[in-house]
Amino acid sequence: MSCAPRARTTTTEGSCSTADRHARARREKGYEAYKAQRDTDAFSKGRILEIAKGAGLDTKRLEADMNGADCKKRVEADMAELAKFRVNATPTFFINRYVTTGAQPRDVFADKLDHAIDEVTKSGVPAAKYYANVVMKGEKRFRNKSAK
Repeated sequence: MSCAPRARTTTTEGSCSTADRHARARREKGYEAYKAQRDTDAFSKGRILEIAKGAGLDTKRLEADMNGADCKKRVEADMAELAKFRVNATPTFFINRYVTTGAQPRDVFADKLDHAIDEVTKSGVPAAKYYANVVMKGEKRFRNKSAK
């Protein structure tokens, strides 16, 4: 049996506590979500058009956009912009200076948020000023698409 990498307790040599077994189960469920994301049939053109039709969208227009040069150009521009921020997965989350990608269990976010709060507290910088004074370095913001 494999314990959680950050096992808090073990009951006997080689066995995991209940908390560790629950953590492992959550990771495995996260893996199932990861595998589902890789299901190419779920994101096929036909499936996307089927979902769009069910949502009441104009599927002819959607298909034209999907195949059009303008749409391709916009997607490529977005991808280039996101690359500046090291975004190469959906979803991508930014917690202070740290990036988390892909579907993650709730505990992953709780741990990252706890770490970020500890980091802010230990920095000595007032929390209200931490983001502006510490986090904002390099690229400051993603372009405002509504301004175009």
